[in-house]
Amino acid sequence: MRLKAYGDFLQAVSRLVAARRLGKKNDELEELAVLNEAKARICLCAESVVVEALADFWLAGGTLEREQEVLAFKRLCVEMRESLGNRRHDIEMLRLSDTLFRLEPSAFSFRADRSATSPSG
Repeated sequence: MRLKAYGDFLQAVSRLVAARRLGKKNDELEELAVLNEAKARICLCAESVVVEALADFWLAGGTLEREQEVLAFKRLCVEMRESLGNRRHDIEMLRLSDTLFRLEPSAFSFRADRSATSPSG
């Protein structure tokens, strides 16, 4: 149940963040329901340090638009990993940040398509 709650929450946050970055400011009721339901399951079944990290992330804003939100989300991910049995320092934390917050792969095709259609290209 805990793993499913974590997965559902992370998927819902990813959708919210992607929508915000694409300029969509109105949330869909169904998306918010999934997000809040996953948060509730985390509050019920996760260890207290995870719930505390979730609260910190949510109170910071929950959209990953500001540095404090990014730091709170990284801490939440670290606490989730540890609650699932992973050692706290079993991965390089800088690499975790790069993986979490780099939204596009380095060879993202949209860039190539955009440059080919630009007036100078």
